[in-house]
Amino acid sequence: MKFVRLVSFTLHRLKEAGFNSRSKTTVQKVIYFSLSEEERKKYYVPFLCGPYSEDVQLALLECTSSLLDVQTDLKEEERHVVSRIEKNVKLLKQRNVIRPCDLALLSQVHFLLVQKGFSDDASLKKAGRLFGWHRLAELPASRLNYLKEVSEELQHAR
Repeated sequence: MKFVRLVSFTLHRLKEAGFNSRSKTTVQKVIYFSLSEEERKKYYVPFLCGPYSEDVQLALLECTSSLLDVQTDLKEEERHVVSRIEKNVKLLKQRNVIRPCDLALLSQVHFLLVQKGFSDDASLKKAGRLFGWHRLAELPASRLNYLKEVSEELQHAR
């Protein structure tokens, strides 16, 4: 998959929605949430701030300040991702998960829930420590439950 047009589209949508569109973490996480589970497994690996894609990072470097018109000539797989990006940006804004650090925590929770199959708080926190995600391991139960809810909403917003 080529990510340059998806990154450009994501930057545009984030800017429109009032997010910090210059944050690499924000772009990484929005695209992560918008890919299918198989694409996440293919392109993303656990990293310091949660799931990270070298392909997305390289696409970020390729993007210039002039945003591409990604609405034209989209491939079928890109149309699906673009549609999910739009839905996810709207949902994240509604749920007030817009700061890069909040998106990083949400992506960590989502990764552990969806890709690793952990569900209870103790397992999530323990796995978070193993991945070096110490902020996740120290979250109060109420915040962790909120992030689990948002993660579930993102899964069902497909």
